[in-house]
Amino acid sequence: MISYNHTHKMLVQRIKQRLEEELGDTYDYWIDTEKIAGGITKAVNEAIQQSDIVLVCTSEAFEESEYCKIECEKVLKHKKKRIQLKMESYKPKENSQIQQFFGDDYFIDFSKKSRYDDKIKDLIRVIKQLEK
Repeated sequence: MISYNHTHKMLVQRIKQRLEEELGDTYDYWIDTEKIAGGITKAVNEAIQQSDIVLVCTSEAFEESEYCKIECEKVLKHKKKRIQLKMESYKPKENSQIQQFFGDDYFIDFSKKSRYDDKIKDLIRVIKQLEK
């Protein structure tokens, strides 16, 4: 599953497409613009429950979104492995949910477009490490 704020929809779709190209059908890449049955809330809940790894695409807009906060809470509740992808250069607010959710965990910085290919390789490496 990929959790994100729609501010970064184009970049997230590009990342998803690249993962599909590189990893094939090894994974199911759920995103809220497809595979929705029974309404968005139900679909997101099911996607979180069925996911082994959740990609959390953080940004200032993500941090401020109540809906994104709810998704994070559900990811924690279901104890899902997660990878933080920073969509823009920003620092989470101190004691914010995102700060508490990730702390100083490793993140992959997609804010610098010139390093996109390197970041995709980093993401694939981390996904493969987490699946072990």
